[in-house]
Amino acid sequence: MKFEFPKIIRELDLGGYDPVFQGRTLQVWVNPPKGLLDAHNANIQELRDVLRRASEAVLSKDLSDEQRLAQKEQTAAELERLGKAQIAFYAELWGQGSDPMTEEDVEELIRVSTDTDPVFFDWLKSETIGMIRAHRDGVKKG
Repeated sequence: MKFEFPKIIRELDLGGYDPVFQGRTLQVWVNPPKGLLDAHNANIQELRDVLRRASEAVLSKDLSDEQRLAQKEQTAAELERLGKAQIAFYAELWGQGSDPMTEEDVEELIRVSTDTDPVFFDWLKSETIGMIRAHRDGVKKG
């Protein structure tokens, strides 16, 4: 017998961030495959490495101005690539329910929240990962 696991979608109450959002929810895929989570974790580690290398380059007295510029351009390209991978990851997690978010929606959410309420997107990411961990740890709600 072939057993398939359905995608489990849970609602994240945005009122948990601030009462002004009470009644609004975001649908989160809480049982994504391990490979998707592993790729995300690798992306985060790569982001840390890129930022560390960039910091080291800024502080290095051994680099010429041309080398610093090249490092800056390389860092910008890597950050853009890694940012797009994060957007795709969250669009995948938030795009499975009855009101799916697209990569464009996530980009718009980042743009608007960065300008208006910079902590909001970080809160969404943290809550989303927390919901996945809770599901994987067997703490089920709803």
